[in-house]
Amino acid sequence: MKVLLLNYEFPPAGGGAGYATLNIAKRLRTMGIEADVLTARITDERDGDVIDDVPVYRVVSWRKGLHDCGLRGAYTYLLAAAFKRRI
Repeated sequence: MKVLLLNYEFPPAGGGAGYATLNIAKRLRTMGIEADVLTARITDERDGDVIDDVPVYRVVSWRKGLHDCGLRGAYTYLLAAAFKRRI
């Protein structure tokens, strides 16, 4: 089984929800479920990163920085996530 977890704010950005998403993905992987994370790219982060053995894919968003979140950034993240072809 494959699971894709989506979270706009994922480490290093955000707070508890991002770390909860990471822990859920790690736990699913220990159960044999292929769990990946799709999140927003902040500044010059690269796509296709791996954090704690969890593949993390980052899509473009108009977020201005690590501590800036708003509707514009969230909206562009959702659009980019919807049009991401392959993971």
